[in-house]
Amino acid sequence: MTKRSHDLLRDVLDELCVTPIYTAACARCGISTKSLWRYIRDSQCEDDPESYRLVWCDAEAWFHDHLKHAMRMSALMIEATARHHALHGFEEVQTFQGKTCWKEDPRLAGLSDAELVRLGKTDRYERNPDGSLVPLTVRRKPSDQLVLKMLSAHFPRTYGEKVEHQYSNIIPVMLMGRDGKLRRPNRLSAPQVEDRSEELVASADSGEIEPGKMKIGLILTEELDPQELEQRFGGEQPLKEVEFEGLPDTSEQPDALTVPATPVKTEPSASAQADKAEPSRDHSADGARPVGSGVLRGGDRVT
Repeated sequence: MTKRSHDLLRDVLDELCVTPIYTAACARCGISTKSLWRYIRDSQCEDDPESYRLVWCDAEAWFHDHLKHAMRMSALMIEATARHHALHGFEEVQTFQGKTCWKEDPRLAGLSDAELVRLGKTDRYERNPDGSLVPLTVRRKPSDQLVLKMLSAHFPRTYGEKVEHQYSNIIPVMLMGRDGKLRRPNRLSAPQVEDRSEELVASADSGEIEPGKMKIGLILTEELDPQELEQRFGGEQPLKEVEFEGLPDTSEQPDALTVPATPVKTEPSASAQADKAEPSRDHSADGARPVGSGVLRGGDRVT
């Protein structure tokens, strides 16, 4: 296991710029992925500057901050590659039956096998300076979708996606007056529309008409002033009879739902019996005299 140091952390950052895969970068640097997560967690605490604060790309910062910039740089490299492919296309390696095709050396074209033997050549393939074979490639044109994406990102007004909403049916706005009649808010611009509100509502409820065929799209009502609101909705309002749908008709079966009332005998309370047995007395200055339960002094009767 490689010991942690500033040079090791810099190597990890360099590998992540080229290959933004944590497992591959850790394997090339000789550490495990768990060790990298531990380095990142300890760096986020920011309590050990000697171990996790270093200089990378001529900038001094914590290791976890450098890691974010390294991943950002890898994303910029991907964008640069996409720009290059959108401008010049790309080279595609040719394969046949799962095997790579190799490029022939143009200098050996037209020579016979005997001439190749006299020249000391064992094959007709082109080789690199280190002796490795050169694969056969074909240049592909830039992807149309990639080019459009790049153009729409930089020129959204010209090449960006445009969404248009079109509706061919006429939906005028009707205004309901205070007298309950429908009228057009603008008689000059609005087309002639006949009042079919009741028919359209009935047809729409029964499912016989499509919404696009309705001639009335929106109905508005005029605003009422405070006096009209007070006159129409103020004060006591009479209770309206509530109608329930789906209840059984009891007019033909009165005995089935009628429950005979049972008379209930009520007995007077103990306090009422005591008041009836003994009349109350009026304590006044001229002496005590009985007073009826319903009569006060002066001849006033209790109501």
